[in-house]
Amino acid sequence: MSYKNYKLADRLPASAFKLKSQMTDAAGSVCRNIAEGFGRGSYKENIQFCRISRGSTIEVRDFIYETYDTNFINEDSFRYYYALNTELERSINGHIGFLKKQLVKYHQA
Repeated sequence: MSYKNYKLADRLPASAFKLKSQMTDAAGSVCRNIAEGFGRGSYKENIQFCRISRGSTIEVRDFIYETYDTNFINEDSFRYYYALNTELERSINGHIGFLKKQLVKYHQA
């Protein structure tokens, strides 16, 4: 999903440099935070970093709205990127749920 956000950012004109930069940073942050959380080696920290990742996903969604509101993308593109973003949020929520179950399972052992 993140690479598709990069593709959207690449479509923006030079005049939208700041928006392009912010969107690229937020999209990259989604994956980086999941990876960092996994690397921490604890379910609690992993969950926290996934929550941060989810926040970055919502930030990207705001940028998707902004690109549509400023007429950089049409309605079909907006719907496409919005759907991808929403699916990513669902996936992250599912992963958080899995991690919470693992935390309970192994914490009680």
